[in-house]
Amino acid sequence: MINLEEARQLVRDYLQKEDKSFSRLDLDILDDATKEVYCGWVFYYATKKYIETGDENYLLFGNAPILIDRRDHTLHVLGTAHRAEHYVQNYKETGFPHGPPKPYLIVEIGDPEADRSPVFALVKDKLRFNTFYSRACIERLNLGESLHFGCNDLDEADALRSKLEDLGWRVNVEYR
Repeated sequence: MINLEEARQLVRDYLQKEDKSFSRLDLDILDDATKEVYCGWVFYYATKKYIETGDENYLLFGNAPILIDRRDHTLHVLGTAHRAEHYVQNYKETGFPHGPPKPYLIVEIGDPEADRSPVFALVKDKLRFNTFYSRACIERLNLGESLHFGCNDLDEADALRSKLEDLGWRVNVEYR
C-alpha cells in the first residue's frame, strides 16, 4: 500500500515523462481537485502556468484524470467521455477503468486457394461494413496482411471465428 504523497509522486513522474513526449507544457497536479476513492486517488492536472495564474489561456482540454491504486501502485489513465466516477466504478467492477477488454479477431489467409466470395459476404454482412470497405479488407488479406476485427463479446467472436475457419482462414482471438 502507498500513501497519498507516494501516489502524487507516481503521477508527477508520469506527467514529466508524458510532457517530454509531447510539447513540454510543464504539467502538474491540481491538488485541490484530487479525490480519494475506494482504492486510491483520482488526480487531475493542468499546466503550471494555469495553476499559478488561473489564466484560462493556459488551461488544457482533453486531459484525462489519473487513478492511482494504492493497493498495487498501478497508474490508470481514465477517459474524458464520462465523469471520473464512471471509470472508477468500471475499475471496481471489472479491474479495468474502461470496462472489460473485448475480444478481437485477427484474421489471416489460411488456404491461398480458398474462395474469397463467402468471406467477402461474411465481412460485409456480419461486420456491417460497406462494399468498398469489405473489398479493401479482402484486398489486404490477399496481400498477406492480417485484419483485426472487434467483437461485442466472446460468443460473437467464437461464432465468427468458426465461420471464417470453416472457409479456410486462420483466426486468433485477442483481448484489448
